[in-house]
Amino acid sequence: MRDSNEPFEIAKEKLVSILESCKGKTLGQVDKSNVFAKTVVNPKITGIAGDVIEQSVIGYPADSKQRPDLSVSGIETELKTTGLIKNKDKKLTPKEPVSITAVSLDKIASQTFDTSFFWHKIAHLLFVYYLYVRKNGEKVVPASGYADFPILDYQFYEFNETDKAILKNDWEIVRNHIADLQSKYSAEELEKYYPLIHSTVKKDLMFIDIAPRYPNNPRFRFKKNLIEKIIDEKFGKHLEELPVRYSKYSEIDSKCHQLASTFAGKSIEEIIELLHLEKPKKVNKALAETIIIRMFDGKSKNFIDVELFRSIGLTCKTITMNKKGGKTEDTKMFKIDFDEFNEENKVDYEDSSIYDYFINHQFLFMCLEEPYKDAPLLECKFLGFKRVLLDTEQIASSASRTWKRIEFLIENNLVENVPVLGKDGKQRITPKTGVPMFAPNFPKSTEEIVFVRGSGTDASKKPVCLNGVEMYAQYIWILGSFLVDYLSKFPYL
Repeated sequence: MRDSNEPFEIAKEKLVSILESCKGKTLGQVDKSNVFAKTVVNPKITGIAGDVIEQSVIGYPADSKQRPDLSVSGIETELKTTGLIKNKDKKLTPKEPVSITAVSLDKIASQTFDTSFFWHKIAHLLFVYYLYVRKNGEKVVPASGYADFPILDYQFYEFNETDKAILKNDWEIVRNHIADLQSKYSAEELEKYYPLIHSTVKKDLMFIDIAPRYPNNPRFRFKKNLIEKIIDEKFGKHLEELPVRYSKYSEIDSKCHQLASTFAGKSIEEIIELLHLEKPKKVNKALAETIIIRMFDGKSKNFIDVELFRSIGLTCKTITMNKKGGKTEDTKMFKIDFDEFNEENKVDYEDSSIYDYFINHQFLFMCLEEPYKDAPLLECKFLGFKRVLLDTEQIASSASRTWKRIEFLIENNLVENVPVLGKDGKQRITPKTGVPMFAPNFPKSTEEIVFVRGSGTDASKKPVCLNGVEMYAQYIWILGSFLVDYLSKFPYL
């Protein structure tokens, strides 16, 4: 009989054979132990997919021990049954962050990384991937609906030394913060501070975050960006590795400080020449990503193609200010995926791309100053870098209202093109064509900090059609005056 304090023993060859036989089958088809029966009396039960893989596929009962689930040919291995979704580009991405283990508030201060429950759990991992699909306009799939989800594949995974160093630093940040709290406050006072661990350490964590579950112990979990990196490795997407390894944000910040010391005060055109970059035929804000990557001795054009930046969820943006430090323009953030509002793919706000963008990413702002009003980007002077989170209450509230307004308009067939008005209240005219300007009635900069604005170069080409209304591609923007004021609160790196 299995000792409940020991992981379930299984030979790797047998386990591989079992998992191979499940690929392509649904969770319902492999549920030989009838795990889904409990969804009849508890339709909102969580973790049903993991229960099926554990109990029906591999054949062991679930438990909550702070040790790995399996012993695979003598190697203790943690099983993570992970739901994937397909985004608008048909790319597989994780449905949510992956929970690891509770933060042991009473023990972590005396542990080292190598002896911690956290590392013990993740040193050897087994991911089993299933495809999460909403249908018939479901906002949330009931537990019974998981029976229709197909099992995609599985992956044995171990972190390389570079990634282990990042995980170690992340864990030590959490441990040291908890140890510091415990050295300063009484047990009663700690009850006020433990719920704040997540928000206090978030800015410095690269691969993990803390799920705030107090009064239950908060939990360690992998960020979605790290899981995306692991999935990329499984399904064959290769990202550029920078020649220098960075295992903590303080090292990235230090590099940015060094770069600012070298390049601050120089124009973008001068920086391009110093970095031996080819001047692009079309100059836009995306050029900043290429410049920063080259500053870090990389060769890619976009942050998303660099392993480090992709895996830690670091996003590059530029902000241009006038000589008085005021705003010159609003800041474009990302393109809206309207598939999220379709009946077949509809998501709740907490599962939306706009929520993920502001909650799960950090932003490295390349700050510029224009030498005169409306100066071209190449003439703008580089001031330095600022690394910030954009998860403030003001931004979060505005983003939520904007998303829900789009949802309401689409659901009720109320989307329409309305005249674009100038400061004088008159309809604006497209300069090149003389055609009156129209835009969909989504939240605008006069209404929200986080608002919607279209982008296109040809008025005759409007690729998006909603409720029969043709429009340019639509983007989420942040109000420039708000962003300049917000960034002014942070020092340059």
